Amino acid sequence: MSAIVWKVMSTGTRIASRKLAMKVTDTGWAAATGSKAPQDAYEPERSHTEATVYAVLSAALLAGVATLVERKIADYYTRSTGQPAPPAQKAMEKREKQLAKDAKK
Repeated sequence: MSAIVWKVMSTGTRIASRKLAMKVTDTGWAAATGSKAPQDAYEPERSHTEATVYAVLSAALLAGVATLVERKIADYYTRSTGQPAPPAQKAMEKREKQLAKDAKK
């Protein structure tokens, strides 16, 4: 697999994870509050607090799902190719450079 395959896999999973997270957030919001989730930060019938709480919850869930899915797809890439996923490889190289720099001090 090449870097192009990684980009396609990563992009596809990010889109899917965003859709999943938003669906879960909207459904959970409707179940918890009994009203439809805010769709626009400037809806006049919504309070500032309600819009802010929804934004914080949806952002947290989106970040959590995106991180989980990205790590899972990186694990799959590693198992499939025997090589670390490009972001993992980059992180390892950065860490090695930092360790080498710290060792010189």
